Amino acid sequence: MQWDSFWVRKGFVLTRIEIGKEKAHLVSNTNRTLRGASVATTLEKGFLAVRKAGHLCVATENQNYTDYTGREKTMEVRMDVLRPGMRVLLVDQWIETGGTMKAAIQLVEKFGATVVGVAAVAIENTEGGKWIKENYKFSHCIPDELQSQIDQKALDSFKKFKS
Repeated sequence: MQWDSFWVRKGFVLTRIEIGKEKAHLVSNTNRTLRGASVATTLEKGFLAVRKAGHLCVATENQNYTDYTGREKTMEVRMDVLRPGMRVLLVDQWIETGGTMKAAIQLVEKFGATVVGVAAVAIENTEGGKWIKENYKFSHCIPDELQSQIDQKALDSFKKFKS
């Protein structure tokens, strides 16, 4: 299946994913949501879960990282799937500091696989978010004119609501 871009519906959010003409063998997510699985189904590709340590019941490779709250954590991926030359699309809901996504990228690349793109609803312009944008093909739903509001975690449109 050739593809350039597509939309995936998750609740009320549409995620547009564009990674050019690269073809992914697998789609992987970085959290326990089903967004990655729905993208894999849409693309008719395999799905590979990247999870917090202790959640997979097979032999795994681990990667330590610091999450968006500053907590030290470990994520894992099964060892029997990724191979050199495989191409993986990584999907996340929201990339705030980039720590979780960077750990997922490191796990994929440890096996010699290639990250062909990173897709999320939002990628903040933090140090980690900028690193992802500078080093990988990426796509997110935030138009340029709203990026600064996302980075500040305060959309102007929310100011219309009374508390």
